[in-house]
Amino acid sequence: MNDNILVPVDGSEHSSKAVHFAADVAERYGSQLLLLHVVQTHEVPDGLRRWAALENVHEPPEWLMGTALAERVLEDAEGRAKKHGVKSVERLVERGNPAKQILDVAAARKIDLVIMGTRGHSDLEGLVMGSVAHKVTHGAACTVITVK
Repeated sequence: MNDNILVPVDGSEHSSKAVHFAADVAERYGSQLLLLHVVQTHEVPDGLRRWAALENVHEPPEWLMGTALAERVLEDAEGRAKKHGVKSVERLVERGNPAKQILDVAAARKIDLVIMGTRGHSDLEGLVMGSVAHKVTHGAACTVITVK
């Protein structure tokens, strides 16, 4: 049962391969694709957040740039999936820790299958702390397929 397929995308080559693989599965089984891009943020302590509110400090420009880039990445992935014959594609941008957001979206949307790249645009911390794909594979309640 693969009615709802979640595909986290970040614009990397592995992510692109995951979209292609997911489009094959979705087209074959008439599944719905949910393309997700997570704009990574760093946690801000509550005290600093309250100070920023008092000082009328708003969202940093990085968030705006991240959202604009996310829309471009998702638009490209959606175009490739539809070109492959997928009829139902939804795009979603979330903000936060990528692994946590992917797991939260998978649970909230009752996702049947997650298809994602094994390596994306991550930093040295990802190598030390464990990859997003590794965390999702171990934390998801549904089947996870990683694409290399």
